[in-house]
Amino acid sequence: MIRSIDLPLLPGNSFPNNIGQTRFHKSHHFEQLEVPYLSDKERPGIGGAPIYYSRPRRYPSIYARGDVSELPTWIAFDRQMLAFDAYFQESIHEVHGYNHLVRKCRIYFYLEDGTIKVVEPKVANSGIPQGCLMARQRIRLPKSSGSDEFYDIVDFNIGKTVELHGRIFKITDCDNFTRVFLNRLGIAVPDPIAMPADPYTQRREQAKYEIQPKKPTTKTDKLGQFLAMDGKVLCFTGYWDDRLTCDGDLHLLKVLYYLADDTIEVKDVTWKDQPYTLYKRAKLPKDFLGLKEPGVDSPFTVLNVLGSGTQKGRFLADSLNCGQSQVQYYRDNDLAIGGVVNVYGRRVVLTDCDPFTREYYRVK
Repeated sequence: MIRSIDLPLLPGNSFPNNIGQTRFHKSHHFEQLEVPYLSDKERPGIGGAPIYYSRPRRYPSIYARGDVSELPTWIAFDRQMLAFDAYFQESIHEVHGYNHLVRKCRIYFYLEDGTIKVVEPKVANSGIPQGCLMARQRIRLPKSSGSDEFYDIVDFNIGKTVELHGRIFKITDCDNFTRVFLNRLGIAVPDPIAMPADPYTQRREQAKYEIQPKKPTTKTDKLGQFLAMDGKVLCFTGYWDDRLTCDGDLHLLKVLYYLADDTIEVKDVTWKDQPYTLYKRAKLPKDFLGLKEPGVDSPFTVLNVLGSGTQKGRFLADSLNCGQSQVQYYRDNDLAIGGVVNVYGRRVVLTDCDPFTREYYRVK
């Protein structure tokens, strides 16, 4: 149908372009070779006129006919696709600090039918809908190219710019299969191009370091350690020589280290019929500097208390914990045969351990 673009689409303003045509049959897609089968040959349209999907290819094959097997593309390239990394810039308005977004995408070109799919990986808290931007389909070349053909394999390469439905994508990289496939076709693939940074993502990353919590909390995974080490105890034998003091004696001790909460218990077994606990189960500090004042073991440091009363009162915490003292406690890596443990001024020498303790340190 031929018509002038200056005239409205009304009867009498359009003229058929099949004047003089006598054949109006529709071309078939089946051949007869003992049995009917679907043919992959190029077929003309109604009356022998060519149609857009049966036009000759823009680029001839690089292989001579007969050098490769004559198989349809949907069989030769079944489930094979080329993957390209690309990005496009999206303009935004009324945002302080930047006027565009850099959206990173991945372009898939399916070799079996020449369809294209564009997917944008999802980013947490991006604020924009992400995922599949363009469903799998054949996409025509832009009107500015002056061609009515579809995008082909030679239109995609690193450094090239493609326009898909009005969006301009800049290709920066591809996977190894795509690089090898294009090289075998005789197409040179350049080195990857650095992708520009997204100003919105940079601003969010910078804001994370600028935000300081008003009431910081320090969390330690005590539950995970308890579930993994519950019931596991390291058992050492040792002695404490107190014979230099008046009425002193040589004390035989049993040192127990509980892996569930890193606590230590010391028992005196010098007299087997009358054992007693020398040090109750608790964390054992390496250096004892006297009793601690109230608030020293607090998880955070209080700078000032504001208001009065229990309901209206509030406090200001130090986010840097400048006044908090670091106390070093005995851990499992501090215990060894021949080592000395300071139990509040008492020098306890470790002499032996049980088989479980030996196996624990051997595996560790």
